[in-house]
Amino acid sequence: MKPNHLAKCGLAFVVAVFCLLPPQPAVAQASHQAWAFVHGPSNWNLTKTTGRPLLDHKLNAEAGRLAAAFSVMPDLFLFDDSEWPNAYASAGSTAPGLTGTIYLGQRLLDLVLADPTMGEPGLAMIMAHEWGHIAQLTLGFPDRMNGSQRELHADLLAGWYLGRRSLIPAGVVPALAVRVFQRGDDGLRHTIGYGTPRQRLAATRFGFRHAHLSLDAIYLEGLRFLNRAR
Repeated sequence: MKPNHLAKCGLAFVVAVFCLLPPQPAVAQASHQAWAFVHGPSNWNLTKTTGRPLLDHKLNAEAGRLAAAFSVMPDLFLFDDSEWPNAYASAGSTAPGLTGTIYLGQRLLDLVLADPTMGEPGLAMIMAHEWGHIAQLTLGFPDRMNGSQRELHADLLAGWYLGRRSLIPAGVVPALAVRVFQRGDDGLRHTIGYGTPRQRLAATRFGFRHAHLSLDAIYLEGLRFLNRAR
């Protein structure tokens, strides 16, 4: 089991994105941050490639779109998540010019790609949730807001990105969100709260409906939405 102090992103399925950088040394440990984003240990069998060039190309393309939408590029690794499929985000960077690091489980990658109910929209939504956490790092997240609100805010940003990508109509968002964000505070194990499935769906739909806003605008509107929903 992975160390309990790591911040699980609260996704039912998470997909890896790649910068396809050259192999790098084992990731160094970083001190625990107040918002619980930390480096992953070096014994996770970190890798930069799926071993499938076409998949690497597809994920690279989505990463480029996410970098443009969120104005930030984190470092990205796959790791061995065979014990419990999940993903982790870190404040630490491992290469110049990158902001933060995302660790994405190889098993989760395979689960998402094998699920015909998710496809490209699910992939984009999941990746955007991770990017949302990095945006919280760069744009700032209020200390007064708790872990559940951080997760819901990332869900909201994922909905916003999905709307901007115009991959699905609004009426499909609930079904997709339920499939993607299956983990909530309804008895599933976790280290920080994710919000209930109903809360997560509401946040995702709010973001989707406001896809016309800029990143700065949706970021602030998202915070206001979560404050009103308390």
